[in-house]
Amino acid sequence: MHRRGFLTLMGGGALAWPRAVEELARELSVGGAADDEPFWAPVRAEFLLPPDRIYLNNGTLGPSPRVVVDAVAEHTRRVAATYPPGVAWDDLKRSVSALVGGDPEGLVFPGNTTEAMCFVANGLELAAGDEVVTTDHEHNGGLEPWKLQSARRGVALRVAHEVRTRVVSEYGYGRMRLSAHVYNRPEELDRFLEILSGAARSGVPSHGSGP
Repeated sequence: MHRRGFLTLMGGGALAWPRAVEELARELSVGGAADDEPFWAPVRAEFLLPPDRIYLNNGTLGPSPRVVVDAVAEHTRRVAATYPPGVAWDDLKRSVSALVGGDPEGLVFPGNTTEAMCFVANGLELAAGDEVVTTDHEHNGGLEPWKLQSARRGVALRVAHEVRTRVVSEYGYGRMRLSAHVYNRPEELDRFLEILSGAARSGVPSHGSGP
């Protein structure tokens, strides 16, 4: 590495990926209809999958756009070539709480959603006689921690086998804890928020996950 390049890296030179994001945003700002092939062609080109493949399961380990891959690689190289940067957790908590609402001191940043669901399930002081109500729509990452609590502590795990709006009508609130996986359809989110509101009014802990 040349001296100038080293000093730029050490001094936190400008990252390349934000400019790539801005350029892509300008290119796509005009929008396009579902059948507008000239518009969608550059969107498809952002993904590194071979052109003869279509990946539909993007709720798990779906492919990332090229700009995301480049951003991860760029930051990985920067951390490898310098001291690992610290995280201003207090500043981050204040920023996130201002965005989503809530107490900054109550925010936790786990490695992923499954780890977070495990934190919740293992952190609540549940015992035999308590109930956890969930649905058959749950991701395994959210369901298995409750199965473990059921096996270890004798917690009753109830699974509603129909739409989430029936969770409350079937089981009431009682002494249960609510767990639900949220999809990104507006009607699903509305139903989930209704359940959370009812749980809050009854003093019942509840949580959920989603893409």
